[in-house]
Amino acid sequence: MRLKIVLLFSLCLLLARNSSIAGEVSSPDNNLGATTRPDHIILTWTDDPKTTQTISWRAVTGTDNGSIRFYEAATSASTVTAAASVKLFRAERGDAQGSFKLLTVTLSGLKPGARYNYIPVAGEIEGEAHSFMTEPAVEPSFSFLLFGDSQSGKKDNPDYKPWQKTVSAAWAGNPDARFIMNAGDLVETGQDIRHWNNWLDAAAEAIASVPEMPVEGNHETYNVSDTPSKPSYLTELFPVFQNGPEGLKGQVYSFDYGNAHFSVLDSQEDEEAPKNGSILGKQVLWLEKDLSSTTKSFKIVLFHKTPYFNKAKRNNELIKAAFCPVAEKYHADVVFNGHDHCLARTFPVRDGKFSSKPDEGTVYYICGRSGAKFYTDSVMREGDEFFFNPKDQTCYLRIDVSKSVLSIKAFSADGTLLDTYSLTK
Repeated sequence: MRLKIVLLFSLCLLLARNSSIAGEVSSPDNNLGATTRPDHIILTWTDDPKTTQTISWRAVTGTDNGSIRFYEAATSASTVTAAASVKLFRAERGDAQGSFKLLTVTLSGLKPGARYNYIPVAGEIEGEAHSFMTEPAVEPSFSFLLFGDSQSGKKDNPDYKPWQKTVSAAWAGNPDARFIMNAGDLVETGQDIRHWNNWLDAAAEAIASVPEMPVEGNHETYNVSDTPSKPSYLTELFPVFQNGPEGLKGQVYSFDYGNAHFSVLDSQEDEEAPKNGSILGKQVLWLEKDLSSTTKSFKIVLFHKTPYFNKAKRNNELIKAAFCPVAEKYHADVVFNGHDHCLARTFPVRDGKFSSKPDEGTVYYICGRSGAKFYTDSVMREGDEFFFNPKDQTCYLRIDVSKSVLSIKAFSADGTLLDTYSLTK
């Protein structure tokens, strides 16, 4: 009898060990890396950047409540506590089985142009202290950082050291940046929590200090078996403006900052349409209304797949036919894309015709790569004014917007200036 018990216990240990090695943890109380102390702190916007700030973080499943303790840094005002909403984040089937609590607060009634110190709390356990700054009431100029694909390049190896190096260098070199955007394919496998855990660890310092406003890429739709689905991990982890069309809220949205209007689209027709129906028509109608109603001087549109592509044997004609006529009709100044992992900037385009004058068309700019993956078959195309394939190291963009000037600078991770472009209104 004792021998049977010993053998049974040994078999259970072996099964548990093999399950852990394979990345499948069957224990229902597995917290997917979360601990009792708040971590994976993410700033985003879901409302006016002048007076609100949304903050998210995670903790173990036993966490029933949480809060943000904050105060204005320049005053002696007492600390204010704002209660968090708490929901269960559960890994989808096929991923490492487990869950954690996702806590979110939107602070409101904040003072424009003020810096606030804050501490996230899970239960009674405090996380690290950080600070953020609201948008000034009158913003004469601002800058933001934009990154191309930061994915690891291998679904079974969630290595985000190249992304960490890039975002750390960009953040250290541009501490005045007001927010960060990623042009899709943030991670290799969007429905694999290992990739998000490592991506968030790599960007921790920056995204706890300035908002991260993501653009969905095709890899955000992939699960561990490479079957496309809705990008639920992305939309759960990054709460953004819920002003997109029905069925695409959190994937499609827009917001204003300073003298610029930002429109974020979902270009994953191939991945999402088979199960959810076409996603392009409703976005075209939404984009028409969105761009026609803004009063901002500069219009910036972002979506992942490239209508003017540089990688060999790539074609995104459906995306081009849907989005480009609307962007050009309302004279979006720049359309930023990812997907091709190179830096490429077209001449201004309107109705397929290239011009040298910014007021006669829309510039399409591919943002390079901020992660490990690069292509060797990307080439300069007709209509490109600038092209560079960053095979030796990662890169990023700094965009500056003032009352009358929009300028773009592309840098390699070591600080080398690769491209500069500006337009004046």
